[in-house]
Amino acid sequence: MYSASVSVRLDVLGSNLRTIRGALAATSQLMLVVKADAYGHGARAVARQAWAEGVTWFAVAHWPEALELRAVVPDARIVLLGVLDPAEVAAAVAHRITPILTSETHAGHLSAAALRAGVRLTCHWKLDTGMGRLGLMPDAAGRWAEHLLRLRGLEIEGGCSHFAAVEPGNPELAARQFARFAGACEQWEKSAGWAVFRHLSSTRAFLYHPEWDLDAVRTGILAYGYGGHAPNSRAATVPCLEWKARLIDIKTVPADSPVGYYGTYRTRQTTDLGIVCVGYADGLPRTLSNRGFVLAGGARRPLVGRISMNWAAIELGPRCGLSVGDEVVLLGQQGPQRLRADELARWAGTIPYEVLTAISPRLPRTYGRALGETPGGG
Repeated sequence: MYSASVSVRLDVLGSNLRTIRGALAATSQLMLVVKADAYGHGARAVARQAWAEGVTWFAVAHWPEALELRAVVPDARIVLLGVLDPAEVAAAVAHRITPILTSETHAGHLSAAALRAGVRLTCHWKLDTGMGRLGLMPDAAGRWAEHLLRLRGLEIEGGCSHFAAVEPGNPELAARQFARFAGACEQWEKSAGWAVFRHLSSTRAFLYHPEWDLDAVRTGILAYGYGGHAPNSRAATVPCLEWKARLIDIKTVPADSPVGYYGTYRTRQTTDLGIVCVGYADGLPRTLSNRGFVLAGGARRPLVGRISMNWAAIELGPRCGLSVGDEVVLLGQQGPQRLRADELARWAGTIPYEVLTAISPRLPRTYGRALGETPGGG
């Protein structure tokens, strides 16, 4: 009762994955992004479910995430989207982790480490086509490709890039990036004599540009139920995570009572205040203070006063009829009402990715076909 908790419905996740795969061409793979503990959902449980649904490609950001995933899906293809330390090359080969090459210097260090270890490292090159983050800088002469082909410690399997923006109303930036990537793939094939396994699109590009699916699509947030709920969406998915807490105290206070640090909220009438066992240490954004809502008693209740580290206050209204121990929903459904991470993000001035990944990993998580079942945990 005295802590918040998270529940993930694996049946909903599975349905989302089937929906996405059903929208893909048979020649394109679904590469599920499970970085940041599967966007706060729990990478182990998510990967098990995805593998059971036939997903064979996964992507992570950091080396420890790759090792954790390998223990769960021993036969999957795992792509490391971050920068692999040359010291981990031999382990990457042993665990069949596929890193990306982020620069000519990085590629050289990885090749040298592979040669010292007496192995060849399977990898994908990444190009910076306009994101301005990680990636080789392609040039018209294809010198980057010729440089990579001279590195005897590397076995180049794939090539990728990442969109900086995909906006249906302003498609020019994404279109330029796709053109750069397509040109680079042509340069590579001309230099190498073979085509690479190409993956470029993430969720928004998948939703709006099926012609860019290529050999694989890296989907993250869409699999967890966000981004695809617009009318006529290519793949309409449903949130599979619920975040709940409990009322740990209810008190009746008179009008003009201050609430929380510095009294930033004052009651307008005699009303019931509820104290919820969740705060910013649990991932509830402090920016929701005096502007967000939760569900209690089947209705939306405003968060009032400043959210503190471990607790938050909600205004329940006069003679609310609720009791200590009653459920409070931060994300999910209660009766006919539902709260989604994109709503919380809008109130907090952020994005749903941040809301989901900010939920503290120390909160207990349960996994099941229906909420409350825990067949295997996380």
